[in-house]
Amino acid sequence: MSASSTIFRDCWPVQNDLRIESAGMRRIFADPGFCLLVAIALYLSVLQSSTPELWATSIFAFVAALVALGWLRAPPVLVWLIAINMLTIWADIGQIELNNNGWVMVGVVANLPDAIVRSSCAIAFLAIGMRCGLLLGRNIFGYRGDAVQDQAANAPYSAKRIALAYFAFLPISVVVGVIGQFMPGLSQPVYAFGLLKFALIYLLAARVFASGRDTYLLMLVIVAEMVNGSIGGWASYKEGFFVVMIALMTTSRRLTVQQVSVALAGVAAVLYLSLGWTAVKKEFRRNIVGGDVWTSLTWLADKYFGGEIDLGAAAVDLLDRIGYNKFYAMIIDANTESLQGIYYRALVHIVTPRALFPDKAVLDDSAQTAQALGWSIADDTSIGLGYVAQAHIDFGFPGLLAPMILLGAALGAVYAYFLTRPAPPLIREAFAVACLFNALRFEANFDKQLGGLIWAFLVLAAVLRFGGASLGRRLVQRPNRQVAQADFVS
Repeated sequence: MSASSTIFRDCWPVQNDLRIESAGMRRIFADPGFCLLVAIALYLSVLQSSTPELWATSIFAFVAALVALGWLRAPPVLVWLIAINMLTIWADIGQIELNNNGWVMVGVVANLPDAIVRSSCAIAFLAIGMRCGLLLGRNIFGYRGDAVQDQAANAPYSAKRIALAYFAFLPISVVVGVIGQFMPGLSQPVYAFGLLKFALIYLLAARVFASGRDTYLLMLVIVAEMVNGSIGGWASYKEGFFVVMIALMTTSRRLTVQQVSVALAGVAAVLYLSLGWTAVKKEFRRNIVGGDVWTSLTWLADKYFGGEIDLGAAAVDLLDRIGYNKFYAMIIDANTESLQGIYYRALVHIVTPRALFPDKAVLDDSAQTAQALGWSIADDTSIGLGYVAQAHIDFGFPGLLAPMILLGAALGAVYAYFLTRPAPPLIREAFAVACLFNALRFEANFDKQLGGLIWAFLVLAAVLRFGGASLGRRLVQRPNRQVAQADFVS
């Protein structure tokens, strides 16, 4: 047996002795700088706000969700899902603030405060469901989330090998993405296969943060993701950075100044790209999408750095795009009886495979939105109501809290499943993050979200089952005289 195989075997714990990394969450909450930022945010949002009751309600719901997930022991990827959903609520409250203070008239719709309160409750109950799913996973899969172990620090993986694997898989993910665009019926399984890229990004980020070395490799990967995501026409430049941020939440090691600088630069880059993309996306999709890579990059660079973008207007538009409760607010008093049964029809759609039902319709978010709101939406535009608004149509409030618990339980159970597979700890954590980090976006409809989650679970579970051990062995650092023992054991 080779030396690398021996190291790999020694860091592979018994399945029933599973440990979950949560020291990173403890480090974040105990950091004085983080606590100061939280205190400033609370002061500005509650004490200096024109809508303190909305801020207080949403913050209370967020804290309740964290407590439900286990607080310091909460799985970081599930905390991420709750936070990214809460971001839409905070963006909506921000729009109300702008309108109330007369800074920008953003056209706040009626019932928006009511929709914000109900959505906050929905997300809190989503977290309760996640906790139920984790407990269910404990009973079914042997999941144990009440102990702590730093997975990345003890993993013997080579950052260079992980980065090489990413760049080898990148063109494959681009090709399968193109296939999904031209064959809508295969879009979800193709997307699920492409998620393997994010498992590699998580592995690389976790290893870099734990070892304190090879930061330049992580920077190269982030830049590659931003460039590749920018030219596709669908703002997918940010997902890779999101995965890096989740990995940052898991590390218990104090970050170096270089790593903190890279993280802050990444946040600034994503924010600026988001503002720029908001300003130019319509023109880009109309005139540039489908052209060669060089033309797309030069056109975007000219727009982003040519001084033509109105950042103030772009910020208002971006805030409006992130905030999604306006659709929920619009359907509260709308006559939506003819649409009831959305969740049931979605389940029927999911369990009828296209291979056996070739005439099955392709999902159309905009058709349902147009019917609910009486809008006329262009054929090349996709606008969904969001899974919370759909639940309100079917179940009302507070009835919608029940499906939120079930959705959360599914997410928690998926996480528990991956974390109990017979594979190295960091590998299975990476697959869990890849499957879940983008699994439940507030603006997406229930049928696409659940169908995408099922496909992601099936594909990634199969790859982990049949290729997880092989992947781990191939990414192991090869020992030599120049490699210190610290490469393998922190």
